[in-house]
Amino acid sequence: MTSRYEIRSLNGRGFAVFRGRKCVSTPSYSMEMAQQKLSVLEAQDKRAGRKIRPCITCGETFPSEGPANRMCDKCRANANEIFNGAV
Repeated sequence: MTSRYEIRSLNGRGFAVFRGRKCVSTPSYSMEMAQQKLSVLEAQDKRAGRKIRPCITCGETFPSEGPANRMCDKCRANANEIFNGAV
C-alpha cells in the first residue's frame, strides 16, 4: 500500500509528516521521531479503512477516506453536476 504521508525536512529545523501540502504532525528533531509519528498516522488510517484506492469511475488512484469512499473528488463533482446533488 502506498502511504498518504511523507516525511519532509524543515530546512534544518527538524522533520515533519505531511499529507500532500499540509503538515499533519508537530516538528521532530530526528528522522526516527518523525517516522514514529508517520507510523501512528498510518495505523489510525488503517483502523479507519483509509487507503489509496482506484476511483470506480475513472480508475485514477486517490486517498480514500474509508471503504464507502470509492469515487475521486473530480468524478464526484462531475456526478453531482449531472444528477443535481443526487450522488
